[in-house]
Amino acid sequence: MKEIIAQSRPAIQDSQAEEITRTLQRISAKQFITISEFAYLFGCSRGYVDKLIEKAQDPKSEYPVPYVDLDGLIQFDRVAVLAWAKTSKPLRRHQRKQGGKPALVKAVNQ
Repeated sequence: MKEIIAQSRPAIQDSQAEEITRTLQRISAKQFITISEFAYLFGCSRGYVDKLIEKAQDPKSEYPVPYVDLDGLIQFDRVAVLAWAKTSKPLRRHQRKQGGKPALVKAVNQ
């Protein structure tokens, strides 16, 4: 009886989840990804990716993001970037451990 009821229920369609899955599958199928794909994969802004690239150009940078500059066209080796992201990096003083607005974090901690 439970099987009949389960079969008669309509499948829940989540178009946003399906679109995310398709996008991540396309990104995962590529060896090199664009700045926009990098931002999508890690859920960050384009500006933050630009900041990571800028920091990587500094010879003093301890954990530079691995990227390829093809005469101005920036690409990332997807596997190398995933390995870089998994690398443990020490947090510096006043560096956030998770996203969010500083005002919200302050209000929650009071």
